[in-house]
Amino acid sequence: MKTRTRQVALRRNEVDLVVVHLADETIKSRLVGLEVPEGRSVTTPFTSTEIGVIADALSEALCLVGLGEGSEPNALGRQIETVLDKFNPHE
Repeated sequence: MKTRTRQVALRRNEVDLVVVHLADETIKSRLVGLEVPEGRSVTTPFTSTEIGVIADALSEALCLVGLGEGSEPNALGRQIETVLDKFNPHE
């Protein structure tokens, strides 16, 4: 059975945001090794399992540090939401 993958385009700051909030060392080490030119993005494949792991980590980060008063996203929360949209597991 072939594993399905999806290409996701990420900028350096988005890669860094995922790495900071991700506990999975295998995915983290692959992301850390990505060479992303300044001001550009790089497209990399992720399996559906990896997308789920990243989406869960970003969702947790949004709840823990990304919400301000009235449960509205703060500046970090808006950044997390932008990256989380790229890892929507239901796409």
